[in-house]
Amino acid sequence: MTRPWRSPRAAGGTLRVALFASLLCSCHSPQAVISQVTASSASGQAPIAMTPAFASASATSATPPAPSHAVRRLFDGPCVELDDGQIVCSTEDDAQGCRFEPVRAGSVAPMGDSLCALSLSGQALSLHGLGCDWDAKAERFVPPLLKGQMFSCRHELDASVSCFLEGKPPRTMLKQVRMLGGGVGFFCALRVKGDVWCWGENDEGGLGDGHSYRTERPVRVKLWQTADEIAVGSQHACARFGNGVVVCWGEHSRGQLGIGHLPSPGDIPEPGSPAEYLNPQTVQALPPVASIQALGAETCALTRSGEVYCWGELWDAQRRDAVPVASPRLLTGLPRVEELELGTTSCARSGGEVFCWGDACPFTQIGEFVDRPTRVEWAVSP
Repeated sequence: MTRPWRSPRAAGGTLRVALFASLLCSCHSPQAVISQVTASSASGQAPIAMTPAFASASATSATPPAPSHAVRRLFDGPCVELDDGQIVCSTEDDAQGCRFEPVRAGSVAPMGDSLCALSLSGQALSLHGLGCDWDAKAERFVPPLLKGQMFSCRHELDASVSCFLEGKPPRTMLKQVRMLGGGVGFFCALRVKGDVWCWGENDEGGLGDGHSYRTERPVRVKLWQTADEIAVGSQHACARFGNGVVVCWGEHSRGQLGIGHLPSPGDIPEPGSPAEYLNPQTVQALPPVASIQALGAETCALTRSGEVYCWGELWDAQRRDAVPVASPRLLTGLPRVEELELGTTSCARSGGEVFCWGDACPFTQIGEFVDRPTRVEWAVSP
């Protein structure tokens, strides 16, 4: 499951920042050949996080803890489907703590390639895909409008993409679109036949067409084979091929392309600059990949063998700062991963267990960065 980077929705929560840690203190560079990973090969036992039911300011010692549940599926949010069928999301409460809250009964609904729900307070929640906005008057979910510096675009229910330029009527940019992702000033779309098109600002080579000129019309990314998936960061984009190979293009000052080295001083993507910044480049030393996600200046890949690798601007727990990493780094401390969600707090599911890290819910001390995967026990807060 992948979720291209996008601007925050009015009802969808905070903008996710590029602090997903490949954790230099706990990661190592991948080898050219990686053997199959099993749960028994995970390095060490992950710590267990206290549930928000215990840590919320509204909880008292007289309140019995709710029983925890195994998790069937991991969603954006972070939200999960429990083994009893409930979908539960971790939300911030009034006391700057966290609680586990079920979605509104009967509100879960698909919309295009997205899965959406309403919170108990009536906010639209994205569980999968680009998400939804809630039309209170029509009482239905509608596709969200992704806002960029040059355009605002929407993935319509008929699989087309329409964009809005200030002072001009909306225009259909592409049809038969499977995935849409938006950066700061550009958009990329994966069509049903596997071809990828981008449009908008191109100062950093984010359009992947070999040039650095902005365009209001889609240009085809110079891929040498069809793509199965795309992921769009703030100024770079990546595509995954059917054979598990990942390629990236665009801005590279923080190692976003994963090509094994950072750019030389003054090496910027402009006409006549090195092709690696304007054309797609293969991410180096990465095992076959099952899914990719990008956020800000960071990209992460879930491999077919259940490992998580990240590159770009990554959190360094020892320096307490984000640093550029130009090669994929393996996130350690996890068993074999089946699902991954990248965000301010990132989570991975392995079997019925979910491991999270970051500086937001479901961790109770918001703002305290949890720098290694920590098992979270999911239970509906009283």
